[in-house]
Amino acid sequence: MGPNDMTFYKRNGKSFSLDYMSEDTSYSQMKEVFPVLKDCYFDGPMKREMLMSKTMIIGGSPDDRETCVADGWKHIYLDVGNHLIVKKPFYFEIKQLFGEIENCELAFDWDKILNEKGFSNRVDEVEKAFLEQKKADEILAAKLDELQKNPEYIRKVKEASGDLDKLMDVLEEFSGIRMTWFELKQFGFRRLGLV
Repeated sequence: MGPNDMTFYKRNGKSFSLDYMSEDTSYSQMKEVFPVLKDCYFDGPMKREMLMSKTMIIGGSPDDRETCVADGWKHIYLDVGNHLIVKKPFYFEIKQLFGEIENCELAFDWDKILNEKGFSNRVDEVEKAFLEQKKADEILAAKLDELQKNPEYIRKVKEASGDLDKLMDVLEEFSGIRMTWFELKQFGFRRLGLV
């Protein structure tokens, strides 16, 4: 979303723009065609959003509502009042592809950059990996919830406290899931919506 226009990126790598200030394609009309926009509000970066250096912020007024996006979507504040909302399965891949590219360049050429990096060729693969990870996380979350009700598990966790390898052995013993402490932390971050 930029000054007077909104660019949409399709799975096949093609993009198109609409002028939301135009009478022909007003923002209210766009919300009817793209219902996800009904739950979005744009006013500067989101409070927990990390910004790149040299980012010019427009918006963020304490008198206005905070920027928000619809469930299942993530927000990237670009520069000079431009916003990018990305379907959750693609968010981290896109953030990684953007890497160290200057925000000002991203603000005006993000769709071209995605194409240059071949993103549309990997859309299905990225989405599949996300959904597989989400399913695995749901299984692990259910097992952990179940284990929290098991006094023997709780006792063994307390005994292993301070020894990460022993803690992971206890988890495997009671759940059948083998993972590293790092993988468990990543799971926790995903559950909190931090990654």
